[in-house]
Order: sequence, then C-alpha cells, then structure tokens
Amino acid sequence: MHARVSEGVAGPIGVVSLFSQIVRFGPTYIFLFVASISLSLAVINALPLPALDGGRELMMILRRIGIKITPQRENLIHILGFAVLIGLMIIVSISDITKLF
Repeated sequence: MHARVSEGVAGPIGVVSLFSQIVRFGPTYIFLFVASISLSLAVINALPLPALDGGRELMMILRRIGIKITPQRENLIHILGFAVLIGLMIIVSISDITKLF
C-alpha cells in the first residue's frame, strides 16, 4: 500500500525546508510564516480528535451530557488516536523527504 500526501501538506521536515527559503525574504515574512504555523497548530489541536486537546474536551462534553466513559476506555481512545497521529506524522515525514530529492 502506498500512501499519498497532498502537495499542500508538510511536516516538520517540509517546514524547515520551506523556512530556509522564506528567510531570504526578510523578517516580516519570517514573522508571518511563524504566525501561520502557530495558528494552524492551534486550530488542529482544537479539533475533537483523540490525543488532542479537542479530543479531551469532547470527552468532557460527552460526560456532561450523560454518556458514561470509563477512564480506562478514554485512555484507550487517546492511545489509539495518538498512534494514528504518529502514523500520519511518519507518512508526512516520508513524503517530505521524498520531495527534497
């Protein structure tokens, strides 16, 4: 199975590669680039996905509306979500490396 990553998606390796190009444009562009990364990370972290802050918030909301989730089940959900996120990071990193060459 071969995973395909969109050209518009970049992981840490791609971000460093892009940053090395943006440095040439000056401090204003560096600031805008760093600000856009920070904003993107904040939005992604707020998504209701397991292992992210939004996922923890979702669990709290589900408990408040009466859905019983045991701490063990919540822990398992977050561990599985974390594993999926790590898998996605590996796929995106491999894609970044192949784009470099």
